[in-house]
Order: sequence, then C-alpha cells, then structure tokens
Amino acid sequence: MAVDNKDFEELNRRKNEWVELRQKHQQLVNAANQEERNQVIPNTPQEGPHTQPATTGERVSNFFYHYKVPVILVTIGVLFVALCLYLLLSPERYDMEIVLYTSTTYDPEEITEVTQELETVSQGMKEDGGCLNINFNEINSDAGQTDINAGYQTRLNMTFYLDSSFLYLCSQETYDSLCGISDIALADLSSLGTSENLEQNRYRINENPLFASISGDGDLYLVACDASMVDQGNLEAYQQSINLLQRIIAAEGA
Repeated sequence: MAVDNKDFEELNRRKNEWVELRQKHQQLVNAANQEERNQVIPNTPQEGPHTQPATTGERVSNFFYHYKVPVILVTIGVLFVALCLYLLLSPERYDMEIVLYTSTTYDPEEITEVTQELETVSQGMKEDGGCLNINFNEINSDAGQTDINAGYQTRLNMTFYLDSSFLYLCSQETYDSLCGISDIALADLSSLGTSENLEQNRYRINENPLFASISGDGDLYLVACDASMVDQGNLEAYQQSINLLQRIIAAEGA
C-alpha cells in the first residue's frame, strides 16, 4: 500500500513545530526575568503595578466611570420627585384675587367665563403690557348652617390680610354681613363712574356684560375694602384692583 509523501511532510512539520514550542517553553522556564521572557515571546503582555487613585478628582472620576449609569438614573429620579413636590406645594400665584362671597355655588365653567372676561378688560395693566392673572376665591354662606359658616367666616377674615384680595363680589345678604363686621371698612366707590348701578360703596354687576354668566340669580355687588385696611407694601396692588374696578364699571356702557 503506497503512502502519500504529503502525509509524511505534514507529520514532519507538526513534529518540528512541537520541538520548537518545547524549546521556547524550556527557555521561558529558565529565563531569570521579564526582559528575557520577552525575548523568547516578544508579544507577552506586561502587567503594570496596580495603583489606587491618588487624588479626590481621580477617585470621583473612577467612581463615576464604574457607576455612571446608576448615578444618572438616581439623579433623574431625585429631580423628578423634587419637581413634583414643588408643583404640589407651590400653588399658582395670581396677580389679583376676587373673593366671591355668596350663598350660591356657581358652576366652575361660569366662573371661568367671568375670569376670562375680566382678564380681557385688564389688558395692558401689567408692567409688560399683558393681562392680569385673576382668580376667584369662592366662600359660601348659608344662614341655616351655623357651624359651617364659622369656618367660612374665618376664611373670609383671612382674605382681608392677603396682598391680592381687595375686591369682593357679594349677594345682598353677604353684603349686609360685611357691613355688620365692625373691623371691616368698605371703600367709597362713588368717584369711579356715573353708572346708575354704582352706589357709595358698592357696584351692582347684574347689567354688566362681563358678568353675564352669573348675573341671573339675584343681585350681586362688587365692593372693595378701604385703603385704611391695606398694608403700606400692598398699596400698589390695591390701587391696581381699584383701577380694574373702574374699568369694569366703564364696560357696562361699552
């Protein structure tokens, strides 16, 4: 049976490779230092000494390199929670607040319509020439619920000491109630216009188109607290409320 010469050549090649590897291995074992080992196997990687970060900056950089994904996720989570708490605990700040003090509960859409009408009338009253941001603070009154009224009365009294509550929209009953409180003084409005609905310290809004959405349930009156009840630092905001009231009265005949 004939033997292919190629098989013998392959066997001899593998034998020579094995002998060469054995020789290199023996040289590597006998080598005294890393430099001699590199001469036997030049591509042998050298492992340098392991050192700890020396400075604070290096430690921070090393920490962020290994934990940057968790740090970024935690930071985003903290910022999101902080934003939610800010929105929850910081109510919107209004330029002006009108206290709606009646025994009637109005539909929010009706109040929104009145608010939009008044904000339109206030065009140009802000320093930037824009409209005022107005809010209605609704406080109810019911002669048949004494305990509840005590809470409403407390809320009402607090509004006289806020720096944005100077105008009050009242029914006849609640107007009489305000006039009966000894430490509350209402402003004289007689100089703000010539409307027949304007009396000394109140303005009847039922014929004013700005209040069309809520003026069908009995007489309603706009009143203002007197300047003597306003802190010196709030006089500018108070005068802005009086200016708005003058524009409201003027809108009746527009």
